[in-house]
Amino acid sequence: MFDQVRYELFSYKLTDLLDKYEGLIEMRKETQALLFAVLEEIDQHGLAGIDVDYEKLGRNRQAEADNIAEEVNIVKEYKVAFDDGLALISSGAVEQAIIDAENNW
Repeated sequence: MFDQVRYELFSYKLTDLLDKYEGLIEMRKETQALLFAVLEEIDQHGLAGIDVDYEKLGRNRQAEADNIAEEVNIVKEYKVAFDDGLALISSGAVEQAIIDAENNW
């Protein structure tokens, strides 16, 4: 029971974390779109006094996306492992394996 509760807790926390990453990704996309829209509007009004390196911004966006994707993959790997463990616990396979190990010892 203790293991099942711990696995459920971590599965829940990992699900919550994935939801937060999804929100972060969406918020970042919206923020970046707003940034480019505002910069374009400033330029249209002839008020662009700063040289903006759009190519560098693009590379930064890609690096950010890659870093976030790497973190999300780690969380997903743990989530799959804990969910698989929960399935084994719920099905009784873990308990049976422990019984079999004790009987063969």
